Amino acid sequence: MTQKGQPILYRTSSSGYHAGYIAGNVTNGGNTADLVAWTNGVQWEDTGNDYDTTINIFHAAVDKGTSIGQWQDNPDPVDPPDLSSRLAAALSPASPSPARALGTAFQPSSTRPVATSYSGRVSCTSTLLGGQAGRIELLSDAANPPTTVRARVACALSGVVATNGAESPLAYIVPIGHYVLLQSVTETGTPTYTLTSQVESAL
Repeated sequence: MTQKGQPILYRTSSSGYHAGYIAGNVTNGGNTADLVAWTNGVQWEDTGNDYDTTINIFHAAVDKGTSIGQWQDNPDPVDPPDLSSRLAAALSPASPSPARALGTAFQPSSTRPVATSYSGRVSCTSTLLGGQAGRIELLSDAANPPTTVRARVACALSGVVATNGAESPLAYIVPIGHYVLLQSVTETGTPTYTLTSQVESAL
């Protein structure tokens, strides 16, 4: 059974692999997974082992198999330097809730990919004279501030006397060194924007 923290080998050539571990989502009956593989000498060759865990690279939705660019179970999960602590971190619960604010860009990590999940709520009120509409967006890329929208939650209400709200997770796996911006965008009126929960977990 494929599970988070499981040691794997990520195939890089006809005879070379990078050691690593399952670090995120597992889908397709355990045959597709997010993983971290180490580079800069972290390579298992048919002729022996050579480990150096100074650099790690995140790979999303990689299929299991024997071709280059695929992963397979590690037949010889030798414990290289720092592997035990890396696996323990991968299996540990998510980090405590951070204190991110709307409208301020931040960098979750300069050394590790980070699984982020923020719950955003947009509350709207309307009358016969007018309505409200707006959204919360999660933007992330290498720029500071980022400009690429990765997730959003929106609310719109008009034409009736009522109050309504929309709440949804804003989730994204942030690559190493990339930035995140949670921003509110008002389209009509004055909606209320709230971040009701925040979780960040380094992979």
